[in-house]
Amino acid sequence: MAQRGGGTRGGRRPGGGRPGGPGGPFANATFVDITCSSTGDLDLTCDPRGESEDGFFVCRSWTNSEGVERSKVKCIPSNRSIDGLDECGCCGDDCPVPCDTCTCTTRRGTPGAYVLDEDDDEPFCAPLNAAMMMVYKRDDISCLADCSLAPE
Repeated sequence: MAQRGGGTRGGRRPGGGRPGGPGGPFANATFVDITCSSTGDLDLTCDPRGESEDGFFVCRSWTNSEGVERSKVKCIPSNRSIDGLDECGCCGDDCPVPCDTCTCTTRRGTPGAYVLDEDDDEPFCAPLNAAMMMVYKRDDISCLADCSLAPE
């Protein structure tokens, strides 16, 4: 029989998997349902895997393998909250940024928002959830605030 693929799934770590995957810090996690209410100007709803799935922005806090406490804002499906680690909203002052000032329609016909990469002259249309996460994760990308700069 011919061997296909070549390689092992999940690498060769004890317990298998990547960090955060099987054998990672969340290997024995208990998943529960979560519902988050919007607070002030911050809408905590998000689309973790597309429009068909409800989700929320949560602050996930954990202790890594070196004993260092970590936290990260994540968009998670409403049925995949890790019991005891996820709380609705921001991690302190670290919040996802809503990008809804200059709306657009993506090439796929879904709702989007214009964002600006400081290396480019022209803003581009990104899906709403992707725009919010890009602005959150990258310092060189921002929500477009002046809609007159958006391409027509």
